[in-house]
Amino acid sequence: MKTKKTRQFGLVCVMVCGLLAASTAMATSYSFVGGSGNWNVVSNWNPSGVPGTTDNAYMNGPTNTPHITDTQEVSQVYIGVGTNNSRLYIDSSGDLTCSYMTLGESSSAFAYQYGNNTPYELYLGHNSGRYGEYRVYGGQLTINHRLGVGWSGPAQFLMNLSGGTGNGSISGAGDLYISEDDSTSKGTFQGYGTVGMTGDLYQNGKVIADGFGTAHDLDMSSFNSVSTSYGLGGDGSSDGWYAERQGRLLLPAVSVGAGSNTVKWGDSSTGSPKMKNSVQVGFTGASAGSLDISLLATDRTDVPGFSGDLIGVWDISGPSFSSAALTIRYDDALASSLGLTEDDLKLFHYTGGHWVNITGSIDTANNLISGSTDSLSMFAVGVPEPATIGLLTLGFGFLRRK
Repeated sequence: MKTKKTRQFGLVCVMVCGLLAASTAMATSYSFVGGSGNWNVVSNWNPSGVPGTTDNAYMNGPTNTPHITDTQEVSQVYIGVGTNNSRLYIDSSGDLTCSYMTLGESSSAFAYQYGNNTPYELYLGHNSGRYGEYRVYGGQLTINHRLGVGWSGPAQFLMNLSGGTGNGSISGAGDLYISEDDSTSKGTFQGYGTVGMTGDLYQNGKVIADGFGTAHDLDMSSFNSVSTSYGLGGDGSSDGWYAERQGRLLLPAVSVGAGSNTVKWGDSSTGSPKMKNSVQVGFTGASAGSLDISLLATDRTDVPGFSGDLIGVWDISGPSFSSAALTIRYDDALASSLGLTEDDLKLFHYTGGHWVNITGSIDTANNLISGSTDSLSMFAVGVPEPATIGLLTLGFGFLRRK
């Protein structure tokens, strides 16, 4: 027999479900038809009206490219439905909030952010084979659930390109996925600035710290963890970490236990490092602490001079230890593009004001180079000029010609 409380609870459930159904039924799908006009104009949408907080907005084709110039809030935003090159502009005075945004539904799509954007979820290259590109020129992008770059199709996320304020940043408690499915999508995250997201980073594509010709950092050190489950090594794969045009990449510090243990930076796979420019350090007699590594572009002015060609530079600091075995997954494609022979590559340690050759072994099949050290500072992989090889064999260091 039902009690009064049971009947009341059932009535409440019916009322809540009815309200939710009514809210869903009230949602309207709007397609932008106003050329390069303003989002907040009734006649620029089909059906006529401006999408509201429960509505969905669709961008289709290159001729209809809305500009958001004020504060707008909708439920969902779909860019790239129908013909190619759908676009959305969030101007410097614009501020968009939505629960869900995708680029690359049935065609290629682009978004240009100069103001602020707060999507709970944002997916680039949302469907297989459909390209999505998001450019941050300024403002704040806030992600509290997930940012997917190359979710099912190819995608690029470009941060602080020229033409903007140069101070665009990302925040939020969400996760960042780069190439969610490596077999069907390729994602690239490129640029500089602060990526202050505090969730997890799943990196299975390319991350490029690009200073665009000026010393800048791509700071991704706020993530809770870094996972690289799809990283492929030794096969010419481009999956990995890069720094170019005076850029520097910062990732979360790695915890080091006391005693003898092996840790990795930029790679979570089993066995040797597989992501390009990732680092493995095997400590002996270590104190408990943190390992901090940054990847530097070889053309930065804070990289000490080197007589020859460099393909990678890492600045490493950490706890005290007795000795350490260093293994780096070097960039074989860059070596090839510079006309360097992999067998000639050496691992160098900058110590005592000189670059010193510490190479112990090189595995050209898997693109790994190793050496031992009793201190940490800056390390590099490259090929010295022929005139310096004899000095290096004798243990002398050298500086690059200016």
